[in-house]
Amino acid sequence: MKRDYYNLQYILNKTPKQLEIWWESLDDEDRAYAMEIIVAYRKILEEPEVEDYSLAKNYLKKFQLV
Repeated sequence: MKRDYYNLQYILNKTPKQLEIWWESLDDEDRAYAMEIIVAYRKILEEPEVEDYSLAKNYLKKFQLV
């Protein structure tokens, strides 16, 4: 997981030209891995942000000390 994060940061911090050169240097397996972590990151960005925590708060109340 940590490796994926650092690899994603590496990709995201490249300029378009650096990204093109880097991409051309990869073999098919590395390209597949790069696409896998990029797609996973994109899915995270598309998830709606949770704003209503009332259900979780109500559930956790039974574990609080009074």
